[in-house]
Amino acid sequence: RGEPIWVDAHHSAPLMCLAVSHDGRFGISADAEGSLKVWHFETLGAGFGSGALYAQTSIPRPALLARFDREAWRLWVVMDNNQLIILDLGSLSTNGQSVL
Repeated sequence: RGEPIWVDAHHSAPLMCLAVSHDGRFGISADAEGSLKVWHFETLGAGFGSGALYAQTSIPRPALLARFDREAWRLWVVMDNNQLIILDLGSLSTNGQSVL
């Protein structure tokens, strides 16, 4: 049985989808209330007050699918009403970190 290396307690609603960037540096989590969070895995355990939270935003509806583009600059999100949203990672509200 494996032990968790990190537990996320930042979402207040059930998670709907998760994704990891191609290079493994970033992750996305989206919950049932439309909260979308971007995680920077290289900062896990680095002493940041909010763990690896890099950026966050809200979308109008819950996400069913989230993906990074190949360079991890854009987030592609399909909401539960089948609309596609493309978000520029650099334009999101960051947690005071600059890793791009």
